[in-house]
Amino acid sequence: MQNDDAAVIKGIPTLTRIALPATRYSLSCSKLDSVSLGMVDDVFPWVMFLPKWDRTVFVNELIRTLAAVSALQHYSPVGRLLRESKATAEIHADPRLAGRLPTDIHTDD
Repeated sequence: MQNDDAAVIKGIPTLTRIALPATRYSLSCSKLDSVSLGMVDDVFPWVMFLPKWDRTVFVNELIRTLAAVSALQHYSPVGRLLRESKATAEIHADPRLAGRLPTDIHTDD
């Protein structure tokens, strides 16, 4: 795991205590607004390479995962989610790799 991701993982207990109430509220609204997505873009700049639909999926998974790990005090699932999502963003950022994706992948961009 890269240093940036390790720093995020280390800060998860604080992040969940501060951000979880707001993220739960966002989920209860059943629609993530541009402010929520913008905050995620600030923390994880590589998210910009994900198609819009995948960004929303990532944010929803991140919120659910943060809620679950805060209850268990076991944070490795967040690291796994970040690694997998970042790898997906890297594929979308490289036209040669993105060209190999199946054509039935859902994209909005």
